[in-house]
Amino acid sequence: LGVDAYLTKPFNGEELQLIIKNLLEKREERTQYLSQVLSLQKEIPKRPDINQLDLDLIKGIQEFTFNKQKLLAEDLAIRLGTSRTQLHRKVKQLTGQSLTAYINHIRIEKAKTLLKKSNLNINEIAYEVGYDTPNYFAKRFKKLTGTSPQSYRST
Repeated sequence: LGVDAYLTKPFNGEELQLIIKNLLEKREERTQYLSQVLSLQKEIPKRPDINQLDLDLIKGIQEFTFNKQKLLAEDLAIRLGTSRTQLHRKVKQLTGQSLTAYINHIRIEKAKTLLKKSNLNINEIAYEVGYDTPNYFAKRFKKLTGTSPQSYRST
């Protein structure tokens, strides 16, 4: 039903603190799990406390991002069967990022893989992951990873 906890009145202060502690731990576990999904790992065990619809949404965004060069939020929302507003809200709830920031995250994660495992030059990687210009790609990469694509490749 979507309820994580409940207390009946009058409630015990210690019981309230224990419930809050458990909810925070559960949230941290969920965040750790979703970080695996968000880092584009392929094989992730399913968990009963994570909504499959949420996972499908994240996977759908990842797949759509990889298959489209020009990406509009409206196109993505239509493809995923939701409204643009709801898509923005859900992505923010699940990832803690805006839709644009999450799409950049996906692209940079893919770029990191290509930098390590392919012989493509940095300009080719920029276009491959959906950036219009290599310069913008380099700026986004540095902002999100703290290093340049060239430096990342050589590590």
